[in-house]
Amino acid sequence: NISKARSACLREIHRMLSSAGLLFFTTFVEPDVPPFEENPVGYFQLPYNGPLHVCRYERNHLLALLKQVGFVEVDFSHRTEADHQSGIYCRRISA
Repeated sequence: NISKARSACLREIHRMLSSAGLLFFTTFVEPDVPPFEENPVGYFQLPYNGPLHVCRYERNHLLALLKQVGFVEVDFSHRTEADHQSGIYCRRISA
């Protein structure tokens, strides 16, 4: 189940990251799309090289997933990274 794998990966990063550390990652994020799509048809005409080549998130869904495992967004830059990916900086939620 991809949903469980994403959460498990984020929980492990959260566990390993120091309380002062930042998480930076890139992914495809758009408003007004389904919560999660794998290799969405016609998306920027990107060539798909196999499963999970392009994973696109609806922004609020991604933020909820991050919050669920203990992260809060610090900075977000829409379509500024390679292949129109967005850049996301997060920190651990203070206890």
